[in-house]
Amino acid sequence: MFNFKFGLGVTAAAAAGALVAYRLLKPQKAIAPPPVMLEEVTSRVSPPEIPAPLLFPTLSKSAAGPGSGLKLVAVRSALTTAFRMARVLAIGSASAVVLAAKFLTTTTKASPTTPAQEKRFKLTVGLMLAMWLTGLVGHFTPLKEWPAVFLYVLGTLGLAAYLGKSQDDWKATFITRENLKSALIWGGLIGSVLFGMDVSNTYTYYSKGGAPMKEMEEILVRQKFLYLFPVLIIAEEFLWRGLLFSALLDRGMNKHKVVALTTLAYVLNHYAVAPVGFKERTLMAVMAVPIGFANGYMTLKTKNLWSGVVIHGMTMLSMTADLFVIPKLVKARKATPAG
Repeated sequence: MFNFKFGLGVTAAAAAGALVAYRLLKPQKAIAPPPVMLEEVTSRVSPPEIPAPLLFPTLSKSAAGPGSGLKLVAVRSALTTAFRMARVLAIGSASAVVLAAKFLTTTTKASPTTPAQEKRFKLTVGLMLAMWLTGLVGHFTPLKEWPAVFLYVLGTLGLAAYLGKSQDDWKATFITRENLKSALIWGGLIGSVLFGMDVSNTYTYYSKGGAPMKEMEEILVRQKFLYLFPVLIIAEEFLWRGLLFSALLDRGMNKHKVVALTTLAYVLNHYAVAPVGFKERTLMAVMAVPIGFANGYMTLKTKNLWSGVVIHGMTMLSMTADLFVIPKLVKARKATPAG
């Protein structure tokens, strides 16, 4: 049986691990030591103890001079923090795999699943784990999270197509033409509301001096990934409101818990696979909360995930406006002399 308390415990453990990692990475304010302490630190630290030229060539060039010992201490501190973070992430990943294995082996007596439903559930959760572990490993390589992004999109579309063709899961996963007109109308209405909310909030954010999402702008414009946004939207809805959503409902979970859990997974996924910095991941994760809840309840209402595709598409349009239109409007307003 799917145990919601068990799932909540897994979520709490993941959140605790993320908090620990964040605290380890959070930059601390530098406090200049007294001259006597500085001389003592400098005299105790020997440059050969840390292979700075191999790891931090820019720091090693500037480390020859007054205070070089303090700079070497900073390098050692950075290395220690990195190793601690790697250890926390490794332990967290191993724990997630163990908990997921236990999660996958559970059965339900109240709502017995068919072999086809069980297969969909296991393949979906397996894909999620593969995505997140690929993102974790990739984060420490030059490829960053890009392999996880491609696995996310291609893996989801491939899995949905495979299940739809092999066991006719199209309707079961809400990838259907039934109630399509109603789904599109509702999606357009709710998407318009979310579009207005996002644009308004972003205008206020930039007006108060908020920093633009430079990394996303780089990816969308210079790397020309803007044209692939529709594919990403469809893949996201197929996974979160199609495969996972239906798999949890099939196992007898309360529909409101299904909406909440799929939204939580969708939000956390931005931290797991987005190839940008922590701040921009957080901005996208915040945007994902209303999308997840709105799309989840629309899927329940219409039995069709295309309402979520429309809502998601409208919010992606608002994100495009956030990047390219709103900053220009704010800049123009500030440049206009007060009348």
